[in-house]
Amino acid sequence: MYRMAITAILLLTAAFGTLAISSAETTSPSLSEDGYSVSNPKFRHYRDHRGGERVLGLSISREFTLMGSKTQLFQRGAIQQHADWSIGWLDITGEDILPYTHFGGLTVPPIDPALVKAAPRPDDPDVTAKTLAFVQANSPDEWEGMRTLFYSTFAGTVTYRDAFPLADADQAQVPLVNLETWGIPISRPARDPRNHDFVYLRFQRGILHYDRSSGETKWLPVGEFLKALITGQNLPTDLEQEAKESKLYRQYDNSKPLGLGKSNLLPDTDLFAAFEADGVEVPTPVPPTPTPIPVIATPTPSIPEYVAVYGSEWFVDQTINALNMQYCNPVEFIYQVVEVPDHSRFDIPSRTLYVTERDAFPPAWRETRDIQLLWYGGWIAHAIVHAEQHWSGRPTTGLQAEQEARYRQKDFLVAHDCDCNDGAFIKRLTEAINKNNLEFTEWAQP
Repeated sequence: MYRMAITAILLLTAAFGTLAISSAETTSPSLSEDGYSVSNPKFRHYRDHRGGERVLGLSISREFTLMGSKTQLFQRGAIQQHADWSIGWLDITGEDILPYTHFGGLTVPPIDPALVKAAPRPDDPDVTAKTLAFVQANSPDEWEGMRTLFYSTFAGTVTYRDAFPLADADQAQVPLVNLETWGIPISRPARDPRNHDFVYLRFQRGILHYDRSSGETKWLPVGEFLKALITGQNLPTDLEQEAKESKLYRQYDNSKPLGLGKSNLLPDTDLFAAFEADGVEVPTPVPPTPTPIPVIATPTPSIPEYVAVYGSEWFVDQTINALNMQYCNPVEFIYQVVEVPDHSRFDIPSRTLYVTERDAFPPAWRETRDIQLLWYGGWIAHAIVHAEQHWSGRPTTGLQAEQEARYRQKDFLVAHDCDCNDGAFIKRLTEAINKNNLEFTEWAQP
């Protein structure tokens, strides 16, 4: 029941996580004091319309992939690109990321299942008004004789000017922006058992900390705690003791593929160089290779100036377009692409890619040239990975080889902003990656 209730409130607050924000001039990537730029223009635009450094603090990571979502950490939270391509917040203090209660000598309240269960249901026709009322009722400004200002801090986090610098929206949108920023309360106010001057309130995306001695109410730097948990750097002893079973615990390891110490615990995640400042170059790890089997050397033909393509006019035209979209020069791995009538295959030693028109351009998409091109480009990116594996002496078959190719295919689609077909291509690849098996047929129509 507790898990179901948590899922319900995640769905509920997700409904407020896709509010349109005003267009503004494009700004150049900004560099934090720690040397991490916010280079993703969507992240930068979102940050700037959610209070900037005043709300999020400094950026403390590069952009990386966390369980299928592009993510960047800041001192007090994390911005993500969700599966539906919208930009929003990571539920950083919920049960999946930092459900813990000990943070560097501070003891915060745990998630309260009863409070979670009492939250308005997403299917309630009056869910917006009821949710805002729920937040106000459970975020008291006065608590046990102390002026905690929990609700006032919640309501004043992102201002109208922050969210709508062009003053082109209804003022009534501001409470929804702050609901999007914090989520809902998932604990009651509670004193720190070791310091009764401290009172905390846990939300889905942050923790408020009231200090009676100073009269201040602040947002705990939960982004820094998450970074410490992942990297092991500056990790508080009390948090480490509580979080040792976390799938995120000390995962950051640039000597391993994808920068992951235990990749089986974090599917669809790539932490490589995520916590290295801009300009720091990290050598790409070389996966262990099996004992090589002696083979008869075959002469390598001289490298041509361009990839030769043979087939129908339609096939040649689209193949050249797909090759031009690759992240590398495809002639390094493919000397020729030949249209064939029977079945697609890649003769890697001769660097010849044999392709059927049906595989590259499924008949159902014949009228949508751009969608076909994106899928075909990803198809070729996938094939190039297997060529790279072969020429570096790594296995080209098996689960590890196929997963690496799937990731490249997905990255190709993401890099070309492929949300076509309602994101069907990326969703299908993500599903295949998460299954971690060989059931998926790369060349099939999604």
